[in-house]
Amino acid sequence: MTSNACRALGALLLAGGCAVHAQLIPTPSSNTPPAKTDEDVVVLERFVTEDGGDGDSNFVLPKTPTRSVFGFARSLDETPRSVTVVNASLLDNLGIRNSEDLVKIAPSAYSNFRFGLQGNISIRNQTSDFYFRGMKRIDPQGNFRTLWTANDSLEIVRGPASPIYGGGRIGGYVNFNPKTARLANTGKYLEKNSGQFRLTYGSYNKKIATGEVGGPVDIPFLNKKGGFHIYAYLESSDHYKLNSFEEQELVQGTLSFDLTEAMRIETGFVLQHSKGGLPGGINRTTQETITRGTYWDGGFSYQLDENRDGSISERESRNAYFRGTPQLSAETNDPARRVTTIGPSLYFFGTVNDTFLRTIPWQGSTHVGLARTINPATITLAQFNAGYLDTSPTLVGGQSVQRQGYQLMVYPTGPNGLPNTAAAPQAFFLPPAWDLDASSFREVALNKRMSHGEDYYEANIGGFFFDVINDFNDDYLIKNQTFLDGHRQIKDGRNPFSQRQAPFTAENKTTVSKMFAPKEWLTIDALASANVHYTDTYRVSTSPTDYDFRRSLVLNNASRVEDTFTPNDTFYSMINKRGYDGSPPSFTAKSQYTMSGFGALTDITLFQKLNIMLGGRWDYVDAKTTEPAGTYQKGGSTNPGGPFSTIAGTGLFSDRDYSAHASDDDYSWSASVSYELLDGVRPYVTYAEQALIINNASAGELSVRPLLTDQLLGRSSMVEAGAKFSLFKERLFAAVAFFEQTRISFDTLTTVGGGANNTLSRGWEGELRYVINPQWTVIAGASFSQAKYLQGGGVFGLDARTVGYPDVVDESGKVVIPAEAFGWGGRLNTVIPDSEPDFREIEGIPDRVVNVTVIYTPTPHWVFQSTVYHQGTFATDRFHTIHVGAATTVDGMIGYRTKTWEVNVNVMNIFDEEIWNKGSLLWLDPKFPRTLDVSYVYKF
Repeated sequence: MTSNACRALGALLLAGGCAVHAQLIPTPSSNTPPAKTDEDVVVLERFVTEDGGDGDSNFVLPKTPTRSVFGFARSLDETPRSVTVVNASLLDNLGIRNSEDLVKIAPSAYSNFRFGLQGNISIRNQTSDFYFRGMKRIDPQGNFRTLWTANDSLEIVRGPASPIYGGGRIGGYVNFNPKTARLANTGKYLEKNSGQFRLTYGSYNKKIATGEVGGPVDIPFLNKKGGFHIYAYLESSDHYKLNSFEEQELVQGTLSFDLTEAMRIETGFVLQHSKGGLPGGINRTTQETITRGTYWDGGFSYQLDENRDGSISERESRNAYFRGTPQLSAETNDPARRVTTIGPSLYFFGTVNDTFLRTIPWQGSTHVGLARTINPATITLAQFNAGYLDTSPTLVGGQSVQRQGYQLMVYPTGPNGLPNTAAAPQAFFLPPAWDLDASSFREVALNKRMSHGEDYYEANIGGFFFDVINDFNDDYLIKNQTFLDGHRQIKDGRNPFSQRQAPFTAENKTTVSKMFAPKEWLTIDALASANVHYTDTYRVSTSPTDYDFRRSLVLNNASRVEDTFTPNDTFYSMINKRGYDGSPPSFTAKSQYTMSGFGALTDITLFQKLNIMLGGRWDYVDAKTTEPAGTYQKGGSTNPGGPFSTIAGTGLFSDRDYSAHASDDDYSWSASVSYELLDGVRPYVTYAEQALIINNASAGELSVRPLLTDQLLGRSSMVEAGAKFSLFKERLFAAVAFFEQTRISFDTLTTVGGGANNTLSRGWEGELRYVINPQWTVIAGASFSQAKYLQGGGVFGLDARTVGYPDVVDESGKVVIPAEAFGWGGRLNTVIPDSEPDFREIEGIPDRVVNVTVIYTPTPHWVFQSTVYHQGTFATDRFHTIHVGAATTVDGMIGYRTKTWEVNVNVMNIFDEEIWNKGSLLWLDPKFPRTLDVSYVYKF
């Protein structure tokens, strides 16, 4: 821990101590209930009672009031926001273990994942925030797996956080409530130890063991009683994808005890070790991947591994940039290969001197592809092998330039943004490293289990909380919370991408609320909150570009993934070899920043019918970021924020530290109105604007260029209108909401692939939970939405067919090399102008998602359950070149339960329906593969 972190932690603990001292001063009001005694602690036989009431033995009805939305204790039907609450039993019964599974229980929780690592989720098409007991956690993103079943309940809130929580993302957040030995709805502790053990074994060698125990504890020096709870999770599993695996260990403990007659302490920790493969998805996706289930195997002719040591270094990558042909008007370190001019037919577009990242000029959207090209629809194999020949006197020595393959001919863009067909065409060259080996290409049957992202990740995660709470009076609450959170993570890959990061956060927050009833027809709940949130984070990574298409991921008759690697697609990572002859770190940032703020909220109820809620918040942030000396400047610049040079050599490492310091402040506010129109029917409308820090989602770091020279805080807004229903003696809960959410000024690093960062998401969602009778229960949810960029501009990835490259065919007209293969040597980008009206829909988001779960409990022992999940169509990329059709899956579960043990058999995707998620870049990721698992639970 750094000295800054130590000072911040000390300040937080001092603030917490002062808050605790302040809490000891107030005396209970006249209507405070009698002080609790030891006799009030009752015996509770189980953590979960035998029945949730009204026949709700599966605990699907959200009856317990929650403070996680606004800070006031409100039931969900009285809360003017879209919220889903899921308890631990329902998570287990539905087989929800991964982030993507939550879409089967929570509307608008559809999520895509980078390289298959299921850390965070998306809510309303935006990455969500995570909270732990109302305190913000570090975003797990694609850094470690989230274990959902370690909690007593999850509260999935759609839309921005309450003003008491501080700045956050506009999509929504998940609040984790860890298991404790104190029941929130009664405030009573267990008087004897009880708990359970669960063993799960399933498909692909899934092996999971969990155990939990809770009970009473005596605090000798205080002569007080309380309760403790310990939960442990252990998993060692293989994976649907052959190269992947899961190793997960988690221990979570909580302790609660009464400090005084009106005050208690709640404290605890969570420790997790997370390790696994990064399976990725289907990288070389074409439309035939969807329609015919095929995949293209093939490689490249240019040998990048010059020294034949089995891996490609940064030096060898740079050499490939210039080897073979003078392609760039630049000065190099090699006088024999110095180029001072460039021929008009060899015009070369590049990006920061990266051999494998090419930016193609925008050619307008009037063509089926993006370029007005003189290429025919196809070329023959003979034409491909003939290559391209040009001799120009403007080149060094007038030498001939022989290039294997077929070079794209594009027209320059005219003033109107469309192709200028009257101008002479230009040849768009790709470096020799992209040259295809025609003899290696073949179309094969797709093996969806064979994919590879990075090699592996490993993370150690830890959190600690300490709360002092006075809520014994329903009309009054004062609470001081301290939460420490951090992790250390490593990600290794030969794509090449690798990273190390170590973020740490510490927060202290004090919340005070009070209820007033000045008139019989008027009640007022007032709440105020102040907090300080400190972040100290470090992240180092190599290569901002993953060359995810160079490697064929099919089995190739190999028995293991390792055998599919070749020296032409295996890059060094900084984990196994740093430096110019390995993989030098090209991004390094050390950031420290403090956000402090104050929020207030009032909830006014008139005539027990009309409810008005108003809140506001002000935040101030002070930040410093340093890029240390020795960082590899991939574009050649040693002046962060300055223009990239075109120097190609080894003098590309920053010679000193570069630092930036900045501060910023902004406000947030929200307003809600709801009215009980009929008994159990409550329509509402909410509007909110939110300030949030602009940082990288991976480790929360701030980049020296250009974030700290611009602004630190961005803004988002949301409008939501809906209705809540609590009918049939509260056996039916339903909600429907229409929403429109806008986010602006996000760091481009938080959106995979960069690009436009102002987005609009709109749609409607609904959910239903209905306990028809003790035997039948129905859970349903639906969301229909669309998300788009508010401006057209940005840098976006695309495939070679969209650019205008042709298919290569044999004499019979059969495709032997698909057009997309021309871009598989690296990554192709184009810059869409801001004026472009097309291609604004955000890719990878289905137009609809619907789920229905039916639970049948014919006797107290037997339970039968089935879930039908349906998702609509979506496109894989910004340019909608590949469309994925709608799909529906069916899950089933059979369980037998007694008071002391139970057995559950769970089958996911019974009919093995093909269903997809969007993966990284243009990838597809198989979703919900058919699996079977059996769980045995012993309760004591």
